[in-house]
Amino acid sequence: MGNLIIFLILIIYLLISFFFGFLTKRLSVKKGRNSKEGFLLGFLFSFLGIIIEYLLPSKNDFQLKKPLLVNSIVSFVLGFGVVVLLLVIQKYL
Repeated sequence: MGNLIIFLILIIYLLISFFFGFLTKRLSVKKGRNSKEGFLLGFLFSFLGIIIEYLLPSKNDFQLKKPLLVNSIVSFVLGFGVVVLLLVIQKYL
C-alpha cells in the first residue's frame, strides 16, 4: 500500500510539472524566447518558473496581457488544490 501511494504522488507530481512546463513554454514562445528553455523552467520550478520566464526580457515587441498571468496564477492554485485534496483523501483512506 505504501509503494502505491508513493507511485501515485510521483505520477501527480509529474503531471503537474508537465502542466507548468507547457504553460511556461507558451509564455516563452509569446515572448519570442526558446520554447525548450520555457518548458524546462516550468517543469523544474513550476510556478517559480513562470515568474522567472515572465521577468526575462522579450526578444521581440511582446506585451504581456493580464489574462495570461491571471490564468497562470489560477492554474497554480488549482494544481496546488488538487495535490492537497489528494493528500487529504489519502490520509482518510
